[in-house]
Amino acid sequence: MDQKTFKFNSEIYLSEENLQSIEAFKINFKLLENFFSEINKFMLLYGDEKSGKKYILNSFINCFHPDKKIFYASLEDDHFSEKILEGISYFELIVLDRLDLAPTNPHWEMGIFNLYNDLNQEGKNQIIFLSDKSLNSIDFNLKDLQSRISSISAISFVDLNDEEKRILMESIFRKRGISIDNSVLSYALERSSRKLDNIINLVQRIDEYSLSKKRNITVPLLKEILES
Repeated sequence: MDQKTFKFNSEIYLSEENLQSIEAFKINFKLLENFFSEINKFMLLYGDEKSGKKYILNSFINCFHPDKKIFYASLEDDHFSEKILEGISYFELIVLDRLDLAPTNPHWEMGIFNLYNDLNQEGKNQIIFLSDKSLNSIDFNLKDLQSRISSISAISFVDLNDEEKRILMESIFRKRGISIDNSVLSYALERSSRKLDNIINLVQRIDEYSLSKKRNITVPLLKEILES
């Protein structure tokens, strides 16, 4: 098994300097660093789908803990079952996404319950749960799991405001060697989803489309992309 199964688009990772220029990232990174430095065992990060919590966590790990052996799985991925959680104590950090979906599947609930108990006994691993809902809003059917999970630290990430999202888009373009006009960035933000992951993916679409058409990135070009 790959030592780091936490996958995202490596091209969108920015330098620590770029990420620290965004106040919301600095705040969120501080929360995460406290978790790692205090050697906590379990943590839940929650926020709605616009918060970009997976991207923020992934950026933090790549900036500050690039050598950690990381396992990642999401409950919304149909390719996975609870059996993927067996025998993963080899990993230093386990990230389990969409914990809020666990009550829809008793097998996942039992798998997470067993994983929690195993890691609690091992004493060397950490687990971060990601959830679109707060702990109080997740009603587990397995009450023993409810009891375990209710005791862990829970953090709500600070959302990026529109200006910070604009700075992030500009930084990603700059990393790709592209200078882009503010009017184009403003147009993109006004007419695209506010989800952080979608904004990042839009940057990639814009870059690839402009290259394929051999055209500069302008508002008319952006209109074509958003209407396609």
